[in-house]
Amino acid sequence: GRELLMTLLKGRHVVLLGCSNGKAKTLQAQDNLDALVKLLSHQYGAKVSVRPSIWLDEKTGGYYPARQRADYLAQALADSKVDWIMDLTGGDLANQTLAALPAAFFQHLKRDKPVYYMGYSDNSVMLNACLAHDMILPVNFFPLALVLDTASRANFESFLQNKFENHLEAFGGNLRCFLKLAGTSFWPQDIVGRRLYLETSSGSLERIQSLVVQLSQLINLDDLGEICLGQFNELDDRGQRPILVDYLSSMTKTLITQNSELGHRFPLKPFIYHVIEDDFEPNH
Repeated sequence: GRELLMTLLKGRHVVLLGCSNGKAKTLQAQDNLDALVKLLSHQYGAKVSVRPSIWLDEKTGGYYPARQRADYLAQALADSKVDWIMDLTGGDLANQTLAALPAAFFQHLKRDKPVYYMGYSDNSVMLNACLAHDMILPVNFFPLALVLDTASRANFESFLQNKFENHLEAFGGNLRCFLKLAGTSFWPQDIVGRRLYLETSSGSLERIQSLVVQLSQLINLDDLGEICLGQFNELDDRGQRPILVDYLSSMTKTLITQNSELGHRFPLKPFIYHVIEDDFEPNH
């Protein structure tokens, strides 16, 4: 009930920011933000800070510069008082933010307790880059789903109460965006035995097949513990998912599973990429 909800994030500090494309500050967007802040603070008991990088820059009408977006992220990651970073953006610009971080940022980052970085879609770039640091716990989920969809919100609440369910260390996310890390220092290094999450909103069968081939040239698919296919919206709308599943099955002996709550369409469920066992005490 209500008492349990109040303790879900009690005393936790949540920073809302944007690494990808900021949004226009419409009345609807502002209402959504207000509802999210209210939910996190009044219902879950968190302390919430909002960074302007979730929006377009009102002075210029354009996006906040990558360096500024990177600064907000770096400050939050380096601040051990911050427990959660929730990224409200998506689009194309997350790798621009990643490139604007100081050199070897993740290698030099000092934290004495874990921080969650939660984002989805284009922020698959960030989710995977964050795996370079043991104290960052990446979670694939769209934070605004908490106020836009009741089923997604229920999924988040049960996730907070039981993060270990069916856990394997993981990586991946949005196929197109994840592949932006290919050949960079941010590509996940240790993939053996991990679960690979894959989803994509747009993309024809041919495009997805070509991206899967590229992926198979970057990693040995047989080294994986599991490949979990989320939503492939354009394929699903055309009824072509079985073709993709057969195609992947012909490429690897790794177990292929499916989860309809990973992707862009509601309801969504949080998927955590890395856990630290002692973080799951009620108050760390």
